[in-house]
Amino acid sequence: MKAMVMHEFGGPEVLLAEDVPMPAIADGEILVEVKAVGVNPIDYVARANGGPMRKNLEKSLPAILGWDIAGVVSETKSDQFQAGDRIFALSKFPKITGGYAEYAAVPADEAVIIPANLSFEEAAAVPLAALTAWQA
Repeated sequence: MKAMVMHEFGGPEVLLAEDVPMPAIADGEILVEVKAVGVNPIDYVARANGGPMRKNLEKSLPAILGWDIAGVVSETKSDQFQAGDRIFALSKFPKITGGYAEYAAVPADEAVIIPANLSFEEAAAVPLAALTAWQA
């Protein structure tokens, strides 16, 4: 599958389009065909210098960033979702999720069904922004 992979910290040019293996899912996870991904300040801070996650990111390089995702469940090892469900998630934050890819493995308990009136793009913009508002 295609993914935007970061091998080092830096500007946008460090995100490289590469072929990577499809993620395997564990019990309690879903495999999501990513249709849209949100980009927040933490995404560019993580890419530029790692910010508060630098130590974890350094251990994870090369890394696929992207936490706010929206897409379609293509495989499941959870009874919470079925293949074909439209979901969005703030996945594994602050661990590396891999949302800047065609597919991402997501813990099922971190995903929810996208309301029928939201597009994938709108849904991908919600998770971190909603969490921030809720915590304010």
